Amino acid sequence: MLPDIRAGLRMVNASAKVGDVDAALRQARALDAHMPAAKRHVLWNTVLKACSNASACSKASEVFAEMTSRRAAPTPRTFGKLATAAARSGSLSAAEGWLQEMQRRDLQPDIVLYHAMLDAAAKAHDTSAAEKWYAEMSRARCRPDALTLTSLVDSFAKEGRYSEAERWFDRLVSMSVSPNVWTFNTLISAAGRTGNLKAAESWLPRMVELALEPDAATYNALVYAAAKREDMQAAQKWFSQMAKHSLQPTAPTYNSLISAAARSGSMSSANKWLSNMLELRISPDTLTYNALLDAAAKSGDTTAAEGWYREMREVNLEPDVVTYNVLINSQVKAANVKTALRWFSRMAESRVQPDLVSFNSLINVYSSAGNMLGAEGCMSSLRDASLTPDIRSYGALINGFAQLDPSAESTHKAEEWFSRMESNGIRATVIQYNQLLAALWKSPTPRRQDAEEIFRRMVATSVPPSRITLRTLGGILGGHAVSRLCRELGIDEGALARDGGAGPQKRLFSPAPAQTAACNSRVKRVSRLSAELMDRRGFAALARRRKCCAPLHRFFFLRFA
Repeated sequence: MLPDIRAGLRMVNASAKVGDVDAALRQARALDAHMPAAKRHVLWNTVLKACSNASACSKASEVFAEMTSRRAAPTPRTFGKLATAAARSGSLSAAEGWLQEMQRRDLQPDIVLYHAMLDAAAKAHDTSAAEKWYAEMSRARCRPDALTLTSLVDSFAKEGRYSEAERWFDRLVSMSVSPNVWTFNTLISAAGRTGNLKAAESWLPRMVELALEPDAATYNALVYAAAKREDMQAAQKWFSQMAKHSLQPTAPTYNSLISAAARSGSMSSANKWLSNMLELRISPDTLTYNALLDAAAKSGDTTAAEGWYREMREVNLEPDVVTYNVLINSQVKAANVKTALRWFSRMAESRVQPDLVSFNSLINVYSSAGNMLGAEGCMSSLRDASLTPDIRSYGALINGFAQLDPSAESTHKAEEWFSRMESNGIRATVIQYNQLLAALWKSPTPRRQDAEEIFRRMVATSVPPSRITLRTLGGILGGHAVSRLCRELGIDEGALARDGGAGPQKRLFSPAPAQTAACNSRVKRVSRLSAELMDRRGFAALARRRKCCAPLHRFFFLRFA
């Protein structure tokens, strides 16, 4: 008995819709021999649809190989499904490979394929690729639509470039592209991730103007934006608006509310939202427990944080890298180095792959403990894990060497890591410059010229100095030299002193250890020089009026050294 081909295709499509690749493939194999040759590609494109919905990139490759072996001719839609499967699995290179294969077969890309390329670029956080594929799409005269707009906005949003995401929105809307709810939700989320609650809220009226109905994801994004801003009142307001519009809160809603409580350090509020969540029979997920862990960690309660970890395991939820990062950081802040290292070991035992945050925390652990050999070993492990160090990685090492006891070697190592950071294209901020100056300040031999060159380079690269910069530099060069430099480079020394809450500028500076040691060996010479200016009795009277003779010794050291 011949199978009903239409009924068979409906079965394959039903499996494809839910991403059940194995079922779709099994049904397709049973149906393939009965399909007309001209329609065989329809059957296998439907199986590829299952791969696409399941984000199964490697499985899609296997299905394509079987499709061609059964002499089903690929179409542009075939490659669209293949590229979409690659995009959803986060592989931009695989998506680009399918496009090249399509062109090799003299097939013209269609809008579906370009959407897949834009989606792949967004997931890879590659805005250059997104712009490139949009340009290719324009050259192919494919008209952009809401999905094009959303993918472009998403690309820039995921890279944290909210203003550029906004510009792309305005550009495509001016081309009569109509945004959808997903587009606005992406923009609200993008604004929220930058902590710009006002911008996130501004999209809601524009959405309503276009007769688009906000959904649960819209309000979740607004609650998240408020949480990121640490505005618990705004988070509760948007939660109430959600209920007012008869929208059911979800786990992400409560996760954002718990996160808002965590950022404000309120464990009681976090517990309240968890109770509310359980009353509605919404099951907490890994993100919920991560938010609770974070709340406990921010309130300084490491015991509670570990308690949430145990409860998470009891309800059969698997901790992820964020879970362990929160636990490690909570112990680092509590100066429990051994416990932090224990959590890192447990993460490895659980086969959770450490990320950049994990390694940065570990580098910080070793640096804080003065174990710079361990810190440098972590940096090597970071690279072995195919991760790229960021400014926090280098900053922890520079600061670690700067905090060691004064030695020429520790100063040299701080300079070496600063140079490596710059050679890897990471621009130093005032924090790293201050750390490097602190290392020079503690050098056993005076490094005045090097310190001045670093300060000049800092100003030349438009890094504004802080009060700490001037205080550290003053310890190396002396107050008069710093004042001269500030005047020469156009730095408002007095404003920096006032901003830091300091008194007169001369109180900003303290001599470097090398200067202090030299000063101790010259006390007699300073006393003789001071005696030439005033008698011993007058000097003592002046010292009593100044409460302390140290400023005078510094004055004579800087004046006559």
